[in-house]
Amino acid sequence: SWRRPPEPASAPTHTGPLLDLGNGEIVAVQDRALLRRTAQGWRIHPAPPEYALNVNYGESAGILADGRLAIGTSGVSYRTPALLFDTASGQFEPLLHPDGSWVEILGRRSPNGVWVITRPLTGRARLESYDGSRFEVRAQLDGDWEGGDRPRIIAETRSRDLFVVPTPHGIGWLRDSKFQWLLPATGTNSVQPFTAVELANGRVWFGGRKGISEFDRQKVTLLRGGLQTVRAITQTRDGSGWVASNSGVHRYADGNWLTVTELEGLPSAAASDIVEDGRGHIWV
Repeated sequence: SWRRPPEPASAPTHTGPLLDLGNGEIVAVQDRALLRRTAQGWRIHPAPPEYALNVNYGESAGILADGRLAIGTSGVSYRTPALLFDTASGQFEPLLHPDGSWVEILGRRSPNGVWVITRPLTGRARLESYDGSRFEVRAQLDGDWEGGDRPRIIAETRSRDLFVVPTPHGIGWLRDSKFQWLLPATGTNSVQPFTAVELANGRVWFGGRKGISEFDRQKVTLLRGGLQTVRAITQTRDGSGWVASNSGVHRYADGNWLTVTELEGLPSAAASDIVEDGRGHIWV
């Protein structure tokens, strides 16, 4: 059964990325605050008033090695810093790159940290990781990465490959230090993807405006259409695939799809993110 938690968690506020901190706490990124479930109940941590948090990209927040959270911000000027949040003190501080580059958080690094695209004042953008103490460059990005389809997510696989979704020239697949492109001819245009996740079987699901496609490392095939803007995908410990989209929450198990909407207890059919906690409960 689905149920709404008590106030302030049930307040009608735009909520984006969800994080399971592994200690029973859940953190939800909202546009002007962090919503946090602790042993004492739900708490609101307002962001500094000059910041708007990024609630549009599902991987724009992550947990660092020292337990702090790295949180992306919204804006198109490339000058608003990302934020760090200390869970012990409840305080925010700017996440600043040593060379002054703007930091855009787009993925979660295993086992801790975030994947970012950094944009210096001059020169090419870079794909880097940040673990809470230092930035490390993984690849330089050329002009092919700029355009109307700016990356929304950097998805890491168990083999340390990275999928960058989307780009103006298709999906970027970084293997070691070399990129190859999954172009529309491979089938990626069937869903116009902007999110991705690797499943336990090594296959990758891409979600987009039209549904879900699956990549078996050779070709991309349409798995499910008509899901209306897929925003997040996760696989739970029982092997089920869960999808958050504008048309509801969808579960794929044993070859069948189950859809959850307002009729089943959601306050809205439009879901931004989905996560499984340590008890096996699903949060949306």
